[in-house]
Amino acid sequence: MYHPMYHHASRLVGKQVYVHHMNGTMYHGTLTAVQPSGVYVFLHPPGSRFATANSTDLDLQRAIGSADVDAEMVYWPGAYFAFGALTGLTAAALFSPFVW
Repeated sequence: MYHPMYHHASRLVGKQVYVHHMNGTMYHGTLTAVQPSGVYVFLHPPGSRFATANSTDLDLQRAIGSADVDAEMVYWPGAYFAFGALTGLTAAALFSPFVW
C-alpha cells in the first residue's frame, strides 16, 4: 500500500522540496527518488542558494558580484599535464607493435 502522498511526490523528483519529518524536523533539498518505503533527498547546506543554467534571476547576477558568495572560478594547470600524459600513452599504445 502506497503512502497517500506517493503519487504527488513522484511528480516532484528533481525539484527543490521541503520535507517535514514526523518528529518535526524539516529538511530542505532536491528530491532524488521516491520509493514505497520513503523518499531520498539530496540535502542542501544551510544558507545555500539554488541556481540553474537558464536562470534569469537578477539577484543571482548581483550575488555573484558581491563579496558574500563563497563560489569562485577554479583553474588548475596540472590538468594539462595529465591530459598530455594520457594522450602520449594512448598514442604509444596504438602505434607500437603488439608484444605478447
